[in-house]
Amino acid sequence: MSAERARPQEGAELSELLDYIDHLEEELESRDTAIRILWPLARPAVEAMMSPILDVIRDVWADVQRTVEDVMEALETAGVDLNRRCRMCGCTELNACEGGCSWVEADLCSACTGPIVQGLPAEARDVATHWDPAL
Repeated sequence: MSAERARPQEGAELSELLDYIDHLEEELESRDTAIRILWPLARPAVEAMMSPILDVIRDVWADVQRTVEDVMEALETAGVDLNRRCRMCGCTELNACEGGCSWVEADLCSACTGPIVQGLPAEARDVATHWDPAL
């Protein structure tokens, strides 16, 4: 067992608290227990250190929220219907099919027109692909 060491007082420097955690870890053979014992003393130092970081995170988050609101307003102004959903695959304006797709009908995306055309009789399929070779 190591020599007795004085417990830091509330408001102690973080480096002093970390040194004491190392000391307690040797005595208790558990870093978790040492941290639990010292957390009430360490909390003010940790909060003081984290406060400026949390302020920056809050500011960035507020900027992100404003940007999302601006984008949503621009999409609405442009007439983009964010509730639009493909009747076949369920893709949306914001969650397109893998490889991309576009709207060919109010509720049908271009990626799903292929399966529809495949189900047509040969003559109808020929007419459909004549008008749109991508099908």
